[in-house]
Amino acid sequence: FSRHPITGNDAEVYMELATGMGETLASASIRGMPYRATFNRVSGAVQFLSYASFGHALRPDAEAVSQLTLEAVDYTREPLTRDPAFRSMIAKRLGLVAVFLESQLGGQPQDIEGVICSSRGQPPAIHIVQARPMVLYQSSS
Repeated sequence: FSRHPITGNDAEVYMELATGMGETLASASIRGMPYRATFNRVSGAVQFLSYASFGHALRPDAEAVSQLTLEAVDYTREPLTRDPAFRSMIAKRLGLVAVFLESQLGGQPQDIEGVICSSRGQPPAIHIVQARPMVLYQSSS
């Protein structure tokens, strides 16, 4: 979200992230909690509020790319869990993307969904799937 939907803090971008395909997060069919973070659009500060606890992730099947496979998540191997520099960099980039999208979409707070793809040796690529105005948003200022 380009504005914090819970606190109404206009200075904060709020994000939730999950390992694997976004269906894990969007459907609420798998028990657990996503990574949660904020990015302060004024100071550039990143704060991680929680670490993910989903036991499984949906990933593209190696044989049939159009199919999803449910796999156990080993968070000791996930960069968002084990690498503070990576975690901060991703949250900062996502925050900046949210601020940019909001500015390009009429200045209204946005509910944004996207995908982060990474390959060994390459910087992570951020792909925006959709952005729409946030509903029921009330600024705290």
